[in-house]
Amino acid sequence: MTTLDFNLVSIIKNAGGDPSDVTEAVWNAGYQRMNFTTEQIIEMTTSQIAECLYYDVPQNVWPKTVEDLSYGNLNAIIDDAMWLGTPAEIAAAILRHGYVKGGDK
Repeated sequence: MTTLDFNLVSIIKNAGGDPSDVTEAVWNAGYQRMNFTTEQIIEMTTSQIAECLYYDVPQNVWPKTVEDLSYGNLNAIIDDAMWLGTPAEIAAAILRHGYVKGGDK
């Protein structure tokens, strides 16, 4: 069971309804993750580059570092969780995926 972080819930509420705005606010507040396995990094790279190709994103903005991949992964988590509706449910999804205040750099 994930313990709810009311600071994170507040950040999500204040960020508004756009997933990219929520991602930026959560990331800038220090909720990050860097401790991915090699397999997870390969999976994130494959998925995110495929999306870049599909959406015709210029190569100069493709993810190049684990930090870039982590940010993109957080954005995907938030985008999916926003369908759940409440900031508390979005916060729970973020925490369940290992994103914590201060990250694990």
